[in-house]
Amino acid sequence: MTKQKPTLNQEDIKLLKSIFATKDEVVAFEMHTNQRFEDLENKIKLLPTRDVFLTKMDEVMGELQASHEEQTILSYRVSKHNDDIEDLQNIHPGNIHNFALASNR
Repeated sequence: MTKQKPTLNQEDIKLLKSIFATKDEVVAFEMHTNQRFEDLENKIKLLPTRDVFLTKMDEVMGELQASHEEQTILSYRVSKHNDDIEDLQNIHPGNIHNFALASNR
């Protein structure tokens, strides 16, 4: 008895094509994926290196600290000026200055 070779009919072939990717589809997918990786690599090249990023962050943090220190000093000066103005208003209520009245006499 001879063994019969299994064969595929058109329905089997159609089913296999719907399940598995064809060679053309695999090649197209590979080309698409390669293009996406190239695009990603080009975008990554635009990012700064870790050292460049950290150097820039050190500069920014230095400027932020200087700004904070300056704001603290200015806040103290404004507070001091407000106290001085309040003291003057207490000395000269109603903005009447005694020295101005004394010079008119």
